[in-house]
Amino acid sequence: GNAQRGYVIWGYLGQGSTTAAGGQPVALVDASGQTVQTVTSDGTGKYVFAYHQPGSYRVQVGNLVMPVQVAAADQRLDIDLSKPSGEMDYVGDQM
Repeated sequence: GNAQRGYVIWGYLGQGSTTAAGGQPVALVDASGQTVQTVTSDGTGKYVFAYHQPGSYRVQVGNLVMPVQVAAADQRLDIDLSKPSGEMDYVGDQM
């Protein structure tokens, strides 16, 4: 992305770091609580929200809500649906 077009928020959904969570509806919610885009994760668990202006957003998957801040770059947010925090732990899940 860039300043004229906007920036991309993207990442992967998984049940742990090694099992993709495809076919999941994912919503991008702005600071005022409005849903600005809804997508579905693909077979590899990847989701992409294209071309949004800088600001504070939340990525919502079911009951899980993760904050994401867009400044002057694309943002990657990987989400582990098997953890209450949603934080993806690539190192811990490998052990």
